[in-house]
Amino acid sequence: MRFLLVSIAVLGLLLILLGVFAAGMSLFGHRTTRLRGRSRLQFKTQLLELTIDTGHLYFAIILGVGMAVTPFPVSRYFGEFGELQAQNRTYPSTGLRAEGGYVCLVRRVWIDLTKRREIGILDYMGSDVSEVTWTERRVIKDVQEGIRELNFRHATSGPMIIPFLKPEGAVWRPIKEPEHVVYNPFIELLRENEFFRSLIEKEGAMNSYYMTVPVRDIGEQEIAYILKYYNAFQGGDFEWAGFLIEADTEILIADIAFPEVKQFRTYKTYVKRQPDAPRIEISNPEIKKSDGSAIQWIIRSAKKGEKYYIQWSW
Repeated sequence: MRFLLVSIAVLGLLLILLGVFAAGMSLFGHRTTRLRGRSRLQFKTQLLELTIDTGHLYFAIILGVGMAVTPFPVSRYFGEFGELQAQNRTYPSTGLRAEGGYVCLVRRVWIDLTKRREIGILDYMGSDVSEVTWTERRVIKDVQEGIRELNFRHATSGPMIIPFLKPEGAVWRPIKEPEHVVYNPFIELLRENEFFRSLIEKEGAMNSYYMTVPVRDIGEQEIAYILKYYNAFQGGDFEWAGFLIEADTEILIADIAFPEVKQFRTYKTYVKRQPDAPRIEISNPEIKKSDGSAIQWIIRSAKKGEKYYIQWSW
């Protein structure tokens, strides 16, 4: 099916190009003739003589446009991408929730970008996907009495996140209310203008989810899960990852592994002390990095409600 969709699109583009070229020659009177009241375009070489009705050329353009565009909606229902979308729609949605209190002793995040690749038009038409693996491990304690479950929020600028491995009894749910884009240099610049700010608040949204995990209020508990981000991290020049601090956290360690063909060059780190507070650049982050293939960021004594971001160029 993937090959068929791409073939249809390519054939459609060829029809458009040939039709436009031939019709342009016809409109400018190049080698045209009239036969029985109809305008025809003549092509003549030593080996071939061809006469084409110009009406057929316009039909070829229309047909080509239809063939080139058709695979876009069709690809959503066939192939791996369509299957993932269908799977994503099976999860029940939920509203945003206030979190109960607890303490996070350690939080480890592994973001594996090594399989990430740029998705172009032909990839999209063929239902291809780019996959990024996000692994979380938390050790929590002192869960507020009476709390039986906790919600860990994840968001993406891509079309979907799908759980690959969940804790026992956990539920994965899309969030009804979209979470607004937390960082983009261009968006941050437009946000300074009141007119554009209102548009951004309406349009600049991400697809958000909860990993809802059952917890106990006695002793320490380890929570681990793996998520697959599809067609995310598609920024050509830069990208970013964000970490919402849902409880006072003694130490957060974030490891990011980059593709061999697209390693990072520079990075910056930021923090928001409160959701509506300005973003502040962290001047001296605790960073361990290699030669562009991986980066590790260590955050100590993070407070509930803070948001940390790392942006990199590649």
